[in-house]
Amino acid sequence: DYDRGVHRIFTVAPTVITGVQSRHQTAYTYRAGIVYSPFGAHQFYFNTATSFSPVTTVPANQAELQPQHGLTYEVGHRWKGWRGRLSTNLALYSIERDGQTIVTSQTTVAQVGSLKSKGVDFDANADLGWGTHLLVNYGYAQAYYDDPGGSLNTRIPRFVPKHTANAWLRKQWASGFSASIGTRYVGPQFANNNNTRSIGGYNVLSGAVGYRARTWEWTVNADNLLNRGRYFLPAQLDNVVFPGQPITVSTSFRWRFD
Repeated sequence: DYDRGVHRIFTVAPTVITGVQSRHQTAYTYRAGIVYSPFGAHQFYFNTATSFSPVTTVPANQAELQPQHGLTYEVGHRWKGWRGRLSTNLALYSIERDGQTIVTSQTTVAQVGSLKSKGVDFDANADLGWGTHLLVNYGYAQAYYDDPGGSLNTRIPRFVPKHTANAWLRKQWASGFSASIGTRYVGPQFANNNNTRSIGGYNVLSGAVGYRARTWEWTVNADNLLNRGRYFLPAQLDNVVFPGQPITVSTSFRWRFD
């Protein structure tokens, strides 16, 4: 249940009230799923859910924005094998959100038709033995605006890469020392919703070392180990990006009280 009242008062005329708006909205949402385990360590699952998000933003032109309604479907498979040392998760999903809003400037918000996305996610977590663990995941997303007659119809949302991947390898010794190294890949993406400008994909290498005792733990983490200089991160507005961080090293110390 959502109830909103908005009005504007200017300091030059504090007794004059303008831009009066009121809105009262109610909605019901659901979430349901089922898991089926036919044999062994295999599990198949399906779930679906709806969502309701009232739009709290009031544009400068005082336009009434409709609430956002979402619908999600997901089907997947989980498996654990190799004597419990390997687990995988594969998921296929479809997401639709009606009443999608986009920020076109610092003071302007527009509402387009629907934003739809279909994709695949895969995760694998393996215990390779001798204190070595490997984590790998990959994601594929195909997102687009569904706004017949609108300028963004079939366009890909900004800063939504089709391909993303991560890999992380960790080694733990009985003495308490540990070392990790990993990489993160983000594919090419558009920098604006009109898909006229794009930024290339990038790959960043990271690592960590540490030591763990019974009551304390010390770690050193390094991001962008190769000091990659030309990669960009998304910003809130069209055609605006932030340069990625250079090599960054941080350390942490934890003490546990028994």
